[in-house]
Amino acid sequence: MKFEVFQSKKDKKYYFRLKNNKGDVVMNGQGYSTKRTCMNGIESVRKNCQVAERFDAQATKGGKNYFNLVARNGQVVATSAKWDVKRTCTSNMTSIKKQAPKAKVEIVVK
Repeated sequence: MKFEVFQSKKDKKYYFRLKNNKGDVVMNGQGYSTKRTCMNGIESVRKNCQVAERFDAQATKGGKNYFNLVARNGQVVATSAKWDVKRTCTSNMTSIKKQAPKAKVEIVVK
C-alpha cells in the first residue's frame, strides 16, 4: 500500500488517497488547505486504523459497501471506496489495519 498526496486543480486543496498493491484506490482523504495538514491527515489514518472501533462500516442506498475511518473526536478522517460485496469491504479494512501504518507516501504534487 501507499499514500499519494496530490493537489486538485479544481479547488487547489491537497488530498491523499491510499492505494493497494494493485494500484486501486481503497481510501480517500478530505481536502486540506496545505500539504502539511494533508500529511497530518495521513498520520491520523496511521494512528486511527489501529483501533477497530474507528472503522464505521456502512452501505449506500444502492447496496454498495464502504466505511469511514473516524478519529477519536468523531470526525471522519477518510472514506473508503465502495464495493458490491461486503466481504471485499471487510477484507480492505483488515488490509488497511495491517499495511497503512507503514505505507510509503508519494508526493504527486510539488
